[in-house]
Order: sequence, then C-alpha cells, then structure tokens
Amino acid sequence: MKKTFVIVIALFLVSCSANIVEESNVKMDYPVMQDSSSAAMEHFINGQILDTQEKYDAAAEEFNKALKYQKNSGIYYSLALDYYRLNKLAWAKQSAVKAIEGGKSNKEYIYLLASIYETAKAADSAAVCYEKILLSDSLDVRANFNLAGIYQSSKPSKSLEIYKKLLRAIGPTPEVLFEMAALNERLGNSQETIRTIEDLIALNPSDLPLKKILIETCIKAKDYEKALKLVEDLLIVYPDDFNLIGYKGGIFAEKGEWDKAKDVYLKLIQNPEVNYLTKIKIGMAFLAKAQSDSLASDAARNIFETVDKDTIDWQVKFYLAEINLARKNDTLALKYYKEASDAADWNVDIWTRYGGLIYDLGKFDLLNVEMGKAIKLFADNFVINLLYGLSFAQIDKHKEAKPYLLKAVSINPNDLMVLSALGYSLNQLKEEDAALKYLDHALNIDPNNLQVLGMAGLIYENKKNYEQSDKLYTRAISVDSTDAQILNNYAYSLSERDTDLNKALKMAKKAVEKEPKNSSYLDTIGWIYFKLGETEKALHYIAEAINCGEKSVTIYEHLGDVYAKMNNKTEALKNWKKALEIEPENAKIKLKIEKDSK
Repeated sequence: MKKTFVIVIALFLVSCSANIVEESNVKMDYPVMQDSSSAAMEHFINGQILDTQEKYDAAAEEFNKALKYQKNSGIYYSLALDYYRLNKLAWAKQSAVKAIEGGKSNKEYIYLLASIYETAKAADSAAVCYEKILLSDSLDVRANFNLAGIYQSSKPSKSLEIYKKLLRAIGPTPEVLFEMAALNERLGNSQETIRTIEDLIALNPSDLPLKKILIETCIKAKDYEKALKLVEDLLIVYPDDFNLIGYKGGIFAEKGEWDKAKDVYLKLIQNPEVNYLTKIKIGMAFLAKAQSDSLASDAARNIFETVDKDTIDWQVKFYLAEINLARKNDTLALKYYKEASDAADWNVDIWTRYGGLIYDLGKFDLLNVEMGKAIKLFADNFVINLLYGLSFAQIDKHKEAKPYLLKAVSINPNDLMVLSALGYSLNQLKEEDAALKYLDHALNIDPNNLQVLGMAGLIYENKKNYEQSDKLYTRAISVDSTDAQILNNYAYSLSERDTDLNKALKMAKKAVEKEPKNSSYLDTIGWIYFKLGETEKALHYIAEAINCGEKSVTIYEHLGDVYAKMNNKTEALKNWKKALEIEPENAKIKLKIEKDSK
C-alpha cells in the first residue's frame, strides 16, 4: 500500500509541473496545477487511488472535492474519464470541455471528448474533435483512423481518402487495408477492392481465408478468368477444399457454362463428406438461375435427383416438384408434390402448391381427395378451404362445396375467385339472391370482371330482371367485345325474348366465328335463325350442334321445334322424345309430344 501511495504522489507532482515532462520515462497526461493547495492535492490523490480500485463513483466524488479548491484541467479530465466509465455522458462531456478549455494543446482531452460523443451516438460532434486534432497534426494515426471510421457510413468517399493518406504515411497495415477493401466494395470500386485485398495477401501470403475473399471479390467483379486461375492454383495445394470446389462450380455457372458447373457440383454432392445442407444450397443456386436459363434448370434437376437418391427429405421432393412444374412435366411434379406432402404434412405451402397444380390440371376427383386430407390439418387456411370447395363445385356437389367456400370468404372476403366460385355454387343450389350478394360484392371490387359480369347477368336474366341483366351483358361487352361466352349468352337472352334479333344474330355470329365447334353457340345462332323464320339455316346450325357432341334437352327440343315448323312431324317427335329421355319430367316437352301425336 505504501508503494502505491508513493507512485500516486509522483503522478500528482508531475501534473503540477510547468509543462508535460517525463519522469522515470513515463509521459504524464495532466497539465500544470498552478497554486495547488494541499487539500486539492489530497482529494486528487484519493481519487487516483480509488480509480486503481475501479471505484469510479467514489473517485468522482474526490475529484469534485478537489475542484472546490482548485479549478484545474487535469482534475476535470480525471473527472470526465470517471463519468465516461460510469456512462454518465452529459456530465462526462461537461467535464471534458472544461479540461480542454484549460489544456487546449492536450490531445488526450480531445480524444476523451470524441469518445464521449461516439458513445452518445453523436458522430458528427466526434468528427469535429478528430478534425481539430488533425489541424495541428495532420498525420496523427489514431485521429485519422477514427475519423475515417466515422465517415464510413455518411461520407464513404472521404473515408476512403483518409485511409489512403494513412497508407501513404504508415505503409500497408491489415487494419487499414481491410477497411479500404470494404469501402471499395461498397462504392462499387471492384478493381480497387481486388488490388487492396492483394496488398493484404502480400502481407500474409499463407492466409487462405483472405485468398478466398479475393476469389469471391473477383467473382462479384465478374473477373471470372482471374477468379478461376486463383481457384485452380489453390486446388493444387488444397484439392479437397469444398469451398474452393464450390467456387469453381460457381464461376462456371456465372459464365453460363452449366454443364461444367454441373460436373463440378455433382462431384461435391456425391462426396459423402459434404453435408446435406451444403448440397441443398448448391441445388438452390442452380434453381435460382433456372428461372432465366433452361440449361440451369437441367443442372438443378440433375443435382436434386442425385441428392434425392440418398435422402427422403421433403425439401428435395419439393424442389424437384417445382423444377418439374417449371419444365411442364406435370406428372413428375404431381409425384414429387405428393411425396413432399406425405413427408411434411405440416407444411401448408406444399399443400397449396400441390392443390393448385391438381386444380389447374382439372383432376377434380383427386383434388377432392387430397384437399380432404389438407382440410383436417389446416381448417382455417384460406387456400385450402377454397381448393376443397372448388373440388366439390367442379364435380357438381355444390351443397358440399358451400360450407368451405363460405369459410374461405369469411377468411378473405375480398378475393374475387372465391366470391365468384361461391356465387356459382349458390346459383346452382337455386339460392339466387344469396349468389347475387357475393357477385355484387365482387363487382364492387372489380367492376370489369368478365366472369362475374356474365354470371350475374345470367342470374338476373333467370329472375327475369332483364333491365339489370342487359346492363351487365352490355358492360361485359364494352370490356371485351370478343368474349364468345358473353356474346352467346346475351344473344340467347335476346332471342328468348324475341327482342333485337338482328343484334342478337350479330353477336351469335361473332361467338361462332371464335369457337365454330361449340355446341351451345351453334344452338344459339340456329335458334335466332328459327326466330327470324330462316328454318333451313336454323336446321343446319342446330343439327351441327348435336353433331359436335352436345346431347342436351334444350338442343333436342330446339331441333324438334325446327322440324315441327318444317311440318316434319316424324323428326320433330323423334327429337322431342330424345329430349324427354334426358329429362323425363319436362312438362313442356310432354305437351309438345302429346299435341303432335294426335
């Protein structure tokens, strides 16, 4: 204890000297304390002792007591330092400023104030401190380095200039070169980045991680030839380094040489020492490129198929499904989606992708089975409810579809697809008003949705609200004057009302021109000709409708009506009877048969 006390007194006495001097080869940080009183000295020494014991609160109290006897920059500095250690930044700043006022030439005081500002996230103020130091010593390494660090985010170009100045002043050091490399990369100065990293390697030629950074930088700079040479040189020394092999494959991939890239990566994938996640990452890299390059798609498929031989992991199955879906190999896509959903039935994304593909392929019975499984796992998922509802609707089980479509609407009330599907199913269930509620909402969201306009128009027509149905059909045609179904439905509606038959004929002709083998469209134009009294043309088109495969009650009835108009009772009765076979309880057709049989 006595020895420590003597040393502390020596420190105090030095701080009281006229200038900063050396004593026992130790440079002291505290300036002169003019006319220091013994009381000030005692409190100052006590504070120093407490600092050595890391009792900074108590030390600060002693320094404050010393300042009551003597206002001295050295005491202010010691007080500021303790406040800084205690994270009392406002007080630390105030004391540091006082220290600088009394000892303007002491850089350590300014450094302390800069540190306080940096800790307080006041970078601009810290920068002012470092700039002040550099005004008197432009080559101060510490000030330059710290100032460059502050400017890295706000003034990267200025920061880079400071690092260059340091490089000229002190020569290449790892710290400066690393910062310069990072800044050059950020500023897009690829060649400068490369040169800086090469300078770093020159300081330590055996630094493999740094050489790998150089390879990555060359790849980013699209200097593939240089990157490839670096890789191949290193592979001579490190032939089993997975990263280097990966770089080589990546370089070939970046150059679009997918076959070479694939060959390199397949060697990695077939190596049992390469972990599974690395293999997945390799496949993912090719999959990312596959969006724009079919050769990359081939490579991705080969890679994942190779990985698939040694694993039952769902991710591999899922990626293979995605690859085959993109390649329009729907059969394999279905297979892998099925395997992925079996392996990871908790993953809703797989189910929605799987269900979406089944729906697009029109395999509605299969969709019903698979979404029946999914709904048990994800009862509150919008897409699953929608797909399950659609699976019932598409096989005309609208009663079963209704609760799932209603659930989907409750989850996402503004989705046009589910609003349209629910409107369709409710209409099929003869719940027309309910159907219109959802279809009208859909039209509020998208007034020009052709599918919804057509469906709503048809329902209003069935309700004999022709004013509203005509408005909807007209709006639909204004959106797309070539939509065959809208043209046909509106034309047929007019013909049934014996209204605007010439207008109806024009629309029917457009529909038939667009789809000349559509039985419904052929029947419509034939029926319009019948209403116009052109029975030969009517016979031609309606007979053609039946030849195209349509065996509906309406078409047989129409054909019978045409023959009846032509006084061919035999053919008329024959076709009406065919219509009755399809719909035995049709009273209207029964009446026609009874009337003409007499």
